[in-house]
Amino acid sequence: RAKRRPAGPLLATCADARRYPNLVWKNCHGINKVRFDRVMCDVPCSGDGTVRKARGLLDNWTPRSGLCHHGDQLGILCRGIELLAPGGLL
Repeated sequence: RAKRRPAGPLLATCADARRYPNLVWKNCHGINKVRFDRVMCDVPCSGDGTVRKARGLLDNWTPRSGLCHHGDQLGILCRGIELLAPGGLL
């Protein structure tokens, strides 16, 4: 997708998004944390979409299993927000 859409520099990484490291840059005013204009978060899903498509899985699906990734999803969201520049898009 990045190739199809003209945009400025793109940084794609593979890391635990809940603990994504701070990037810093140095200038004449000191060291600053890098903030991004846009952050795209790829979070683990609850699996309920798969259940809708493959009805046989419904017997094993429970609300508890749907919520099992909630903590990870929330952690990734919070870290994504921390990395955004003011006015950025998540």
